[in-house]
Amino acid sequence: MFADVRGVPLTTRMASAAEGYNTAVEDLLDFRPQLPETLRQALSFDPTFVMANVLFGALLRMTGDDALMRGARKHLASAREGAQDATPREQAHVEALASWLDGDIGQANRIYDAILQDVPHDLLALKLLAHNYFWLGDRESLRDASARVLKRVDPTTPGYGYFEGVHAFGLEECGEYQKAERLGRSAVERHPGDLWAVHAVAHVYEMQCRVKDGLDWITRLSPSWKGRGNFVYHLWWHRALLLFEVEQWSAVLDLYDREIRADKTEFAADLQNAASLLWRLELRGIDVGDRWQELSKAAEKRVEDMAHPFNSLHFVMALLRAGKADRAAQHIEAMRHHGETHLPPGRHKGAAGSKGGGTAPSMQPSDTLAPIFEDVAVPVCEGLAAFHEGVFSRATELLMKSFGKLQSIGGSHAQRDVIVLTMIQAARDGGYLALARDLLAARTHAREGSADAWHAYSRVLELSRNIGEATVARARGDAIANRSKGLR
Repeated sequence: MFADVRGVPLTTRMASAAEGYNTAVEDLLDFRPQLPETLRQALSFDPTFVMANVLFGALLRMTGDDALMRGARKHLASAREGAQDATPREQAHVEALASWLDGDIGQANRIYDAILQDVPHDLLALKLLAHNYFWLGDRESLRDASARVLKRVDPTTPGYGYFEGVHAFGLEECGEYQKAERLGRSAVERHPGDLWAVHAVAHVYEMQCRVKDGLDWITRLSPSWKGRGNFVYHLWWHRALLLFEVEQWSAVLDLYDREIRADKTEFAADLQNAASLLWRLELRGIDVGDRWQELSKAAEKRVEDMAHPFNSLHFVMALLRAGKADRAAQHIEAMRHHGETHLPPGRHKGAAGSKGGGTAPSMQPSDTLAPIFEDVAVPVCEGLAAFHEGVFSRATELLMKSFGKLQSIGGSHAQRDVIVLTMIQAARDGGYLALARDLLAARTHAREGSADAWHAYSRVLELSRNIGEATVARARGDAIANRSKGLR
């Protein structure tokens, strides 16, 4: 019996395997690209090492790529083989991974939460739980679970800053910006290379539209990102969002080419960054050239991939903008089918008591994401398609249909904002001026430092014949944009 660096027991026959696992967890926390190789080395010493297999299986699912499910299940099988002599905590990890891979993310989260009640120092359990809550849009559970853990972990615990960083992000997503910034900064002071904590503070600056603070934060810390994995591209994406708010369009495109898509990867999160940024730029009439073509090639390979609805939104964006509307429609239909055939009991199409009657379809195992695909992602993607086709009234109706449930699609406020921006534009161009005006009034209140928000508000006010208010809003936007010239 060995233990990890926080004293949590590990069942393995080999000290070298335990050492490799400890390194692998650090690789995960620090977003190091060598994580898969670290795990392979640990497993070469002990092929049925439960926690190394659990981490490898979880890592493959965290990528959001259905093509990697076979490998994830292979590691689950190896973990189960080794679990016979493992601790109850390790056995619980195996069952959580099994539930996750079967699509029952809710059950996986309940198991992770139970593990943390018994062993709050299990940082891997916290990271996996936080990952799942994040991609379910369950910000309150993310905040509360990490708060419970943080209260029970001593600040002298190795890696304590990582616990702080997880909670900081939960606080930020719940709008507790002051607490989030303070805790995120504390985590970074403990370990400047804690990219998740860096990310939590960057979110605070983006949500509060503190452009200079956000740019300075990223500039100061970016030298430590060398040699890190794909998450660095997302941090550069945050810098691009700040520049977007002050209408530095050329700087945004330069950052896109130089950092965000420096490597033309097909990793789902990287495609999300790229597609959402190009879409935002086109909402503002910025010519993005042929950049969509490169993204659409990767999206075409994922037409049948139902790993996560948030991925699907961005695949659809890329396909539409690259002139591949038929492939976008194919993906939307695959989403609809997945939702209908994986719904939880009682929600099956044609089940007793459901609308339309008929016979329930042949069911595959239910999955947590199925209702999100059906109720939220499909209408949103249909709304994006309608927007792309210029049917703005239809786009507005479809996007509004899901607006109250948009959080459930996962991701952060900042990531989902591309849908809000699209709905505002659709409402404006579709003649729903009161809706567009109300949304933009709220936006300028929340983002007083955004030249983009004030100028968008001014345009809608002009269409509404509120010329005096439009003039004031335009002047506010001009002043912010002029002060921000030269920012990069």
